[in-house]
Amino acid sequence: MSKARDIVETLRTVLVDGDVTNANFTGADLEISKGGTGASSTGAARTALGVAIGTDVLAPDGDGSGLTGVDSLPSQTSQTGKFLTTNGSAASWGEVGGAGWTLLSTVNMAGASTANVETTFNSTYDYYHIVGTGIKVTTSLDIECRLKVNGSYDNQWNYRYHLIRMRSNSSSITNAKSSGYTAIPIDSMIGTNTDADAVCHFTMDVFNPTDSVANHMVSFDTLHSESSHMSRFSGMGGFNPATGTLTGVRFLTTGTSFSAGTLKLYGIKKA
Repeated sequence: MSKARDIVETLRTVLVDGDVTNANFTGADLEISKGGTGASSTGAARTALGVAIGTDVLAPDGDGSGLTGVDSLPSQTSQTGKFLTTNGSAASWGEVGGAGWTLLSTVNMAGASTANVETTFNSTYDYYHIVGTGIKVTTSLDIECRLKVNGSYDNQWNYRYHLIRMRSNSSSITNAKSSGYTAIPIDSMIGTNTDADAVCHFTMDVFNPTDSVANHMVSFDTLHSESSHMSRFSGMGGFNPATGTLTGVRFLTTGTSFSAGTLKLYGIKKA
């Protein structure tokens, strides 16, 4: 009974003290200061209370453009895979990984005596990254590359390189270098495609291809396996003298041809 008396006393106090009067129950809007909404409809009540949908709070399907004191969001139409960014005053959509990798081209090496990577070497990117995977050859000889400078692949004695080689069946590290060769070797004596374990993978970075004055250079890291051992080649090479911009990289084998392999060219975007 004690609880019931408390409720009755609370109602009596409210009614007697004038917070709520009979007029409030006969059609007049109950004031906000007295616990009401100050309105007789849902929409008017939200407005009176400062929670109007689309103006004070975000509608379930809204973009926020009508919210007071809140910056609007840009349209999402045709922006798949992008991220929201801002310049400090307005929001916009940016490419994912604004300073990341962009795949530019893919080359299938199977059956080719040479495989050329020539897509979009320009100043759009800080540098370019070539990934070679699953490479096999028909004859057990070297894999090399040449650079396309001033519109053609030079095959003269204009290449310089230095590389080191590590083998799983030897504790020694060997190196090779040249100040005048017809190409840049990136792998040596890989087994033929008759050896199921014989395969080569490599990565190569190409820097500043639009420079027409300085020497064009690449760095590379190569892994290859055979039934008897595994090897790693790491090195660098370049074309000297520089006579123009670099627009391509050609991969070739000193044997007959490639029997398998894929090349992918990525551009590393400027931040």
